[in-house]
Amino acid sequence: MERWIKMVSAIKINDRTINITQFQEEYNKQSKYTIRFSFHVKGGLEYHDITALLYNDSFHIVIPDRKRDFTAVIQEYYTSIGDFADEDTTATFTLTLLEI
Repeated sequence: MERWIKMVSAIKINDRTINITQFQEEYNKQSKYTIRFSFHVKGGLEYHDITALLYNDSFHIVIPDRKRDFTAVIQEYYTSIGDFADEDTTATFTLTLLEI
């Protein structure tokens, strides 16, 4: 995945809508769908809610702009900062999901 596409504005992960800032998609050799996207997370409660959501083993993903609905697992994720103690802190999360 090399090119970011901004034609997707939101993704639903287990019924939680997340507004995204960047998006990539591809199919691998086994015809599995892979997506990578970035989104902003504020410190405090929002950070707690997002990280609790990401503790799940698998996710129901809906991409309304692509009319896609599938189950996925996390292939990779990272944040732009590691300390979310301050509620005024905003970080960028980047998440790569693989269809299962």
